Amino acid sequence: MDASKARKIIKDHKLLNRYHSKLILKCLLGNAKPTEELFELISREQFEKTKGNIKALRLNDNVTKNEATVRNLPVLIEIQKRLSNFRWKIVKLKDKNGSIKQKLITNLGKVDGIQISLASALFCHTRLELTVNNEYFGSLKFKSFDEQLNQFQKLLTSINAVTGDNFEKKILMQWFQRGLRGEKLTILSPVCPDYSYIELGRGLYKFTFESLGTNVGVTARKLVEHHLTLKSFFDHFKFDIRYIAAIGDFEALSPENLKQMSLTKAQFITKLKLSQEQLSKELHAGYETPLFSEICGGIHQWKKNYLECKNIVETYASKNKNVSTLTEIMKSREPLLRKWFGSEMTETEIKKIVIKQGAEYTCMGKIALSNLKNPLILGVDHPKMSSFYQIEQSIPVLYLRTNYTLS
Repeated sequence: MDASKARKIIKDHKLLNRYHSKLILKCLLGNAKPTEELFELISREQFEKTKGNIKALRLNDNVTKNEATVRNLPVLIEIQKRLSNFRWKIVKLKDKNGSIKQKLITNLGKVDGIQISLASALFCHTRLELTVNNEYFGSLKFKSFDEQLNQFQKLLTSINAVTGDNFEKKILMQWFQRGLRGEKLTILSPVCPDYSYIELGRGLYKFTFESLGTNVGVTARKLVEHHLTLKSFFDHFKFDIRYIAAIGDFEALSPENLKQMSLTKAQFITKLKLSQEQLSKELHAGYETPLFSEICGGIHQWKKNYLECKNIVETYASKNKNVSTLTEIMKSREPLLRKWFGSEMTETEIKKIVIKQGAEYTCMGKIALSNLKNPLILGVDHPKMSSFYQIEQSIPVLYLRTNYTLS
């Protein structure tokens, strides 16, 4: 989100920004001193009262005992006094080394895309509508499928999920209903390689495509940010879900891509495997992190599937009724593709790459449907390409809002 827009939302809703929120917690739980500027935003009387309440809580043996493992516990308890619908929980997870990790999840939602902080919940709670998101926390009772589906919708809102151009609500509802019946489900997130980028600030990035790294790529960071919220929700419903984050190793098949990265195919794949190792360390919800072609039995099987899908997409692109859709996709992707493959590309060359990459999306959807139980695609790249997943096939597709710019 643009910084000026974020500041306007915070100001209009009289929320506390990140800097002031951190300062308040340091003042309440540590030795930091509040500034006079702070009291222009919150009531001095309310602050002193809250600090006194938290000090009293910390004298309680049970709070003292649990504060060592639950960060900000006195603050959480104080929020709960003021907001009867506030929920929080600690999710215990095991990393690959067997070490136990803990993660705090709350049901504080977002206001126009701005996450509500603990400090805002303490001092701005009378102005917030906190019942809109994540109501699945706590001992809730669901009386109908509609109510359960409504909780799913609120989850998607809370993590900034968006739909693609060809979104079909019915397909998504059927997927969710299968989970309620106890059927096995799969959430598959195809992730891009760790292409080089520059950081623009406030969590926004711009690809440079000058090299290929071995860390968690820009697109996969959105999955890292939200995967625990997803797991907590589906665990609440006792869904049987297989989570997969698969990196696109088929991008090593592009001679143009290898040339741009100054790598051989073997070097490209080696870097992808290192990236997936890093991603595996950061995804603590039982995610598998294979190369994408491993889902269907290897790169040779990928090539076979891809040739079939290439024919399908080329036929799709040749039909007059699809020209406007394809043109719109080309325009949206043009800045990125010019940065990736060269600024001097012609419109014909751009169309060729869009069709080639579109066939890769169709192929990923085909492989998911053929090899996975009730798959849902949870995309983390740009949603403009989502239409290709569903050419001549039916698969639910959602996207986490992108954190990179195409221009």
